[in-house]
Amino acid sequence: MALTKPQKLHAVNGISFDLAPGQCLGVVGESGSGKSTLARAIVGTVPSSHGRIMFEGHDLASMSPSARRVHRKDVQMIFQDPLAALNPRMTVGDIIAEPLITHEPKVPRAEVRRRVQALMERVGLLPNLVNRYPHEFSGGQCQRIGIARALILKPKLLICDEPVSALDVGAGAGGQPAPRIAARHGAVDDIHRA
Repeated sequence: MALTKPQKLHAVNGISFDLAPGQCLGVVGESGSGKSTLARAIVGTVPSSHGRIMFEGHDLASMSPSARRVHRKDVQMIFQDPLAALNPRMTVGDIIAEPLITHEPKVPRAEVRRRVQALMERVGLLPNLVNRYPHEFSGGQCQRIGIARALILKPKLLICDEPVSALDVGAGAGGQPAPRIAARHGAVDDIHRA
């Protein structure tokens, strides 16, 4: 039995785009073509081996993790699999509030609660469900929690990895799909610059 040398996989290669404030960009490709890898590289959850990821004049790909934290507030993501993206040990209110508490620790707790409940309502979730856990919600409702979590910081760049894949049409917000919900809050499609 001959062992072969491992081959390097190029998940995303030779992609380039510019996005101005207010513009949306949809990235289309077949399964396995690297759309999610591209999104995760921009956000910084997977490393980029080559190239640059320029955001407001800064190369995010070459930054150290501590330097990149400064920009994390402005670049948020709605993940494809909402259950995998939500901490099962945290309440929905804590999940949505976490980015705000992390990046703006001086915001009074009462204001954090108010913002969380207002966002829950906007994405089609009842604010009185704030103390429930992710497993108590449907997949579509969990997607709405992920949308609220990503929007609470009012990011300049919102990346959505198949934002409607888990959304159940009848779950709150009058059956509106995730892009329409997100559009009311400054986010529309796969990659959006607010």
